[in-house]
Amino acid sequence: MDAGQFRADLYYRLNVLGVRMPALRERDDLEWLAEQLLERIARREGLPGRRAPPSVRAQWLAFDWPGNVHQLEATLLRFLVSGDAGLPAAPAAKQQRAGTGQRGTPVTTTLQAHLDRERDVCIRKALAETAGDKDEAARRLGISRATLYRELQRSPSSL
Repeated sequence: MDAGQFRADLYYRLNVLGVRMPALRERDDLEWLAEQLLERIARREGLPGRRAPPSVRAQWLAFDWPGNVHQLEATLLRFLVSGDAGLPAAPAAKQQRAGTGQRGTPVTTTLQAHLDRERDVCIRKALAETAGDKDEAARRLGISRATLYRELQRSPSSL
């Protein structure tokens, strides 16, 4: 609303009852939820039930879970099918807290900052792969040359 992208009157008509859904990383019942989902997925897929060993459960509890329940379900399905927990290594601070019962803190970076960093990485990679050829880099990135030049001007120090 602050950016003028949504009509205020419509917002207040729709915002009668706000329901806050906690992110997975904020839930206190993640271990229980994972066990329930493991059973449900195994039944649905016709797979033999499998209980996650304590080391895998600890890894799931220590993970920051940037996604939602669908990310957890995909991880659990992969575990049931292949035995692979499939999580990237938890950050060092989270590894130290693993097993203490403490949940992670919310993400402190903004989405825009994250997108800017990812954009810079992609541009840097394309320029490296094309030996600095900006025309070819723009073509590989699927953007116009003008957009590439604008991005290079936006953050010349990081590129």
